[in-house]
Amino acid sequence: MTTNSRRSWKDGGGDLEEFFPHCDPLAPEAAVFSRMIQPHRAACLSLVRLAALEPLLARGASREKIFSLFSARELDIFHSYSRFRRKLEWIGGRLAAKTALGRIFDDGGGKREEQAGYPEILPAPDRRPLVILGTMTTAAHVSISHSGDYAVAMAHHRYSCGVDLQNITSRLKKVVSRFADEDEIRLLAEHLEPFCGRLQRLCLLWSAKEAYKKSLCRDQPPGFADIRLRRIQAASTLGFRIEYRRDPLSAADVHVALFQGYTLAHIVHRSRRA
Repeated sequence: MTTNSRRSWKDGGGDLEEFFPHCDPLAPEAAVFSRMIQPHRAACLSLVRLAALEPLLARGASREKIFSLFSARELDIFHSYSRFRRKLEWIGGRLAAKTALGRIFDDGGGKREEQAGYPEILPAPDRRPLVILGTMTTAAHVSISHSGDYAVAMAHHRYSCGVDLQNITSRLKKVVSRFADEDEIRLLAEHLEPFCGRLQRLCLLWSAKEAYKKSLCRDQPPGFADIRLRRIQAASTLGFRIEYRRDPLSAADVHVALFQGYTLAHIVHRSRRA
């Protein structure tokens, strides 16, 4: 199943799910949406609506179908959480990640569905998700985010990647000084003020810095004060040039998008491998 996803960011915030043209049903009322974002099946973004997933976890047959996609080690992590909301976010993010991995690993032979519970996604010592096939850690990289009603994941078969989804809420205004300085705020206004408001611009910057930080693959990720917005490309798509202040060679472009109620940012960091 596909949907029409042709839309410029200048058109205003469209529907988030429409950005993901491919749909894999989990049940009649729930699905995982995905989008290949590079040629040669190298990288994929996937999205799960948590509200649609929630009732499936409450029904025996549906719950067992979902659980069958996970290993015993993964389910041990799921059951270790006491709050249902945390369980929902965790399993939604991993379903999105497994779908993204399935699409980049798919050999075109229609075997992806029967292998959906494989590979495993387990936490590394620094809490980054590792992709494991059997007993071997693969070169694939996964990034996961959740906010509001959704969980999103990104997978790349070779390079480090990062994704961030941000529900646009006024709470972000209270912490502006933690992630943006006056030069960055001015740069955002110069390029984006005709198309979106101040809160939306701040959310775009937050998402971009979060995605970039995840892509660095560091044991101790840098704080926002060390991550700088250097340039904005505002053409048919929107790109932020982000740099880690202490490592200028790590500068990279983060793709950002604005939707109804959400911002989404994603990056493939070609200078870094998982």
